[in-house]
Amino acid sequence: MLRIGIEAHILEDKRTGTTARYLLNILRYINSLPGAENNFRVFIYSKRPIKNFDFLSSPVFESKVLTFLGRSSWIAYFGYKLPLQAKKDNVDVMFFPFNMMAPLTQLRSIMVIHDIDFFRDPKSYSLKYRIVYNLMAKISVNRAEKIISVSKFSRKELVKHLGVEPSKVKVVYQGVEEKFEKMDNIAEIKEVKKKYGINDRYIFSAGLIFTRRHTVEAIKAFGDIVNDFPDVQFLVGGINATEPFVDLEKLSESINNKAGRKAVILAGFIDEQDMVPLYNGCEFSVYISEYEGFGMPVVETLRCERPVLATNMTALKESGGGYQVSVEDPGDISEIAEKMRDILNNPEFYRNKAKGGAEYVKKNFSWDKAVPEILKLLNKTYK
Repeated sequence: MLRIGIEAHILEDKRTGTTARYLLNILRYINSLPGAENNFRVFIYSKRPIKNFDFLSSPVFESKVLTFLGRSSWIAYFGYKLPLQAKKDNVDVMFFPFNMMAPLTQLRSIMVIHDIDFFRDPKSYSLKYRIVYNLMAKISVNRAEKIISVSKFSRKELVKHLGVEPSKVKVVYQGVEEKFEKMDNIAEIKEVKKKYGINDRYIFSAGLIFTRRHTVEAIKAFGDIVNDFPDVQFLVGGINATEPFVDLEKLSESINNKAGRKAVILAGFIDEQDMVPLYNGCEFSVYISEYEGFGMPVVETLRCERPVLATNMTALKESGGGYQVSVEDPGDISEIAEKMRDILNNPEFYRNKAKGGAEYVKKNFSWDKAVPEILKLLNKTYK
């Protein structure tokens, strides 16, 4: 029986983001394996209670909340509580799924690095964030037995910026949940549209709003064509993490005043259960990022057979596979506006292109491929 320890603080948040879903899909897959309770014992460590996921009640898993004097403390948890508890639990191998590992861990460990944008563009992050992630990333890549990268691009970045030996990094593409698929339930799509105040056709953007993702430019570009498409709205989901800060409320208000209607909708966090209907109902999604370690919204959109306006830069070359509608310069508002106009005027052409993208995604990004590779690495690292 392989005893696996997993650092799972990412599951503490009530809002399940992309990285949390990455870990959840791995755990669900392990639990679904025949005879899992006889082959695996998985210890799930966190500093606060993890919200209730039904499958975690399986005998395969044991959740442990590691506090300091009855309180949640990141320094105590990551500094020494986690390494000590893992050793006490006789863990064979540790798995760190989010960019860094506990520095005092003596056990053999595998970590996942999704991207290292904080090295490439430090100005886009707060000083506190830069200090912590710069230091921890450098320590972690040296301590880990093996590093999993979610794309070939990210692997090259690790070698380039952190001096990691190429042989130490294994590319394992993450999967896409099968729920992201074309929907026939028009009534459900209409209900979700109503929830977010969408009247007719709409463009959709989802994910944390970082400066590098050029959501600001996308909103401005939509503002340039808004009066040419009076039946189209732009639904922008995600938390504003622009650095330096851009007031999206003020920007959206100016466009809405210009249009004389609620053309831009800032929805904030999008409920996970609404993502599939929103992808299915949109004219296209927008993800014009200049730097990504993978680019999950691109593959999710394509798997739903919907066009996605993105770049062909960094890892998006891999995740989009050429099936995205590419923006050459994500900072060029006029180019973005013209690409938006073209998709809105030629919906059938771009939807047919997206069908090819759906096949590409299904072939290349599957948890049925990813998790067995990860488990193989964990077994090999332990032995």
